[in-house]
Amino acid sequence: MVALVWEIPLVWLWAAACLAGLTVRRSRFVVCLLVFVASVVLLLNTDNNDLVLYRGWYIEILYQPFSRDWLFDAMELFASRGGIPFEVFRTVLNASALTLYVVSIKRMSGGEMRPFPFACFLLMSLWLGTTLFRTFLAGSVASLAISFAFSEKATSKSIIWFGMLIVIAGSIHFVCYVFLLLLPAKYLSVKSCKLLFTVLTAVLAFLLVTGLAKTVLAMLIGEYRVDYYFALHLGLGCVVFIMCILSQAWLLDHAGRSLRERGDFAYGRVVSNIGLCFLPLCAISLCNVSESFRIIWVAFPVLAAIVDKWLRESVPIMQARIGNIGMTALWLLLAFTLAATVHNFDLSFVPVMLNNTFNEVFS
Repeated sequence: MVALVWEIPLVWLWAAACLAGLTVRRSRFVVCLLVFVASVVLLLNTDNNDLVLYRGWYIEILYQPFSRDWLFDAMELFASRGGIPFEVFRTVLNASALTLYVVSIKRMSGGEMRPFPFACFLLMSLWLGTTLFRTFLAGSVASLAISFAFSEKATSKSIIWFGMLIVIAGSIHFVCYVFLLLLPAKYLSVKSCKLLFTVLTAVLAFLLVTGLAKTVLAMLIGEYRVDYYFALHLGLGCVVFIMCILSQAWLLDHAGRSLRERGDFAYGRVVSNIGLCFLPLCAISLCNVSESFRIIWVAFPVLAAIVDKWLRESVPIMQARIGNIGMTALWLLLAFTLAATVHNFDLSFVPVMLNNTFNEVFS
């Protein structure tokens, strides 16, 4: 199956669009191409493991509403009992999520439509938007929340919007509550933020590795609920994820220092802190790299918007410093590799591209 991947027309369009978005500094045509391809990948995807499960739940309503993700359950229950076909329900939610991501990336890019963050969106949309339906929707709301509170033009009241939107995102998929960790980035100094999250990461790692966290939570909410999330999974995915987080923290810290050197002290401090706030995910990934993977990838495009502004503020990417290009390339490579190590390549990439109705145009 994998050997045939390059015979699929959509794969060529996807790869060409990504390459253009990663190398072109500024082009409305490239941005439109990226959004178009993302729409094709998302909206015309007809079959994958995740959608098969959601289609069955939608038709039969086999779960007991409402779970911890009560808002998504409520939307699904309302639409299903209202006689709305699943494909209509899925298309409307995916189109809404796609729109929210476009708005979020534009806000984080200072109101501009720059290709690099949209290329990163296209990289992540393959796994999240097509195989992780609910996570993708929640992530779009979380990204909008981040753009409200952590863009250059964020106001003092923006933190209220951030909190409300994160609650909404967490009610669609609970992993988005983790983004509340970003709150200290708004107020702490870089030194204080680094100390806080380094200590927090070390404490979390100790509690998780020793099993203390699992024991306490099992007593509070029942052992069956924590077995999946707190079983140690130390492997390639965990190593790659930790390297991805560390390279991202370095990138954002470097971007923040560059902004402070240019005189933008307040925003530069916030940018440096954002990378540090994700350090606890390194500890969480020791137990469940799959959930940690989702957390970082839903924010991937808006974080790329910050990196893009620093990397290519005044010059094209190929004229930027070799060190900056190298670290950014490493970050992208690790994030891309992470997707392949966490999710089975045969079950995600090929069916998404192969079963897309876009290919029928060329058949």
